[in-house]
Amino acid sequence: MTKEKLQLIVIAAGILIILGIIAGNLKKKPAKEQPSDKRAVNPAPATPLPAGTGPLRKGVLEKAAPKADLAAGAEATPAVPDVNAEELSLQKEQAKLNWGRDPFTAAKISKEFSGANLQLKGISFGKDKKGFAFINNEIVKKGDIMGGYEVLEVEKRKVLLRKAEQNFYLALPQE
Repeated sequence: MTKEKLQLIVIAAGILIILGIIAGNLKKKPAKEQPSDKRAVNPAPATPLPAGTGPLRKGVLEKAAPKADLAAGAEATPAVPDVNAEELSLQKEQAKLNWGRDPFTAAKISKEFSGANLQLKGISFGKDKKGFAFINNEIVKKGDIMGGYEVLEVEKRKVLLRKAEQNFYLALPQE
C-alpha cells in the first residue's frame, strides 16, 4: 500500500467517526418528566372593576387571562422563609453590633507612618546578591534599623520596612 492510499483511508475513517458522533448528538433526547407532586394553586378570582374607572377597550381582560393561567401552574412558595422568634431576635441583636471596618474603604494609615518622611533614592545588589538601599542619605541593608524602622527585605524596586507591628513597602520613585 502506498503512502497516499494510507492517508486516504485514515481521512475516510476520521470523517466516518465524525459523522457518527454528529448523528448521535442530533438524535432527539427524551423529555424530562415533570414531577407528579405538583400542588394546584388556585388563583384569586377575578373581581370586576368599579363602574367609574373609565372606558375599557374590548379585549383587555382576554389579554390578561394567559398570565393568570401561567400563575395557576406554578408551584406556590413563600416569599419569606419561616423564621422562629428566637432566630429573629438573635438577628436583630447582631444587627445592632459594630461590624468593624468597611472592607470597601481604604485602610487607615497611622499618623506616624503617614508623617514619616522616608525617601528611597536607590537600590544596589552586591556580588553576593545582598541588597543595599539608599534611604534618606543612609545606606542600609536587611536587618538594619534606621530611625525606628527595621529593614526586613530589599527587593529590586522596593524595600520592606517595619515599625511596631506594621509592615509597609517603600518604592523607588517612578521615572
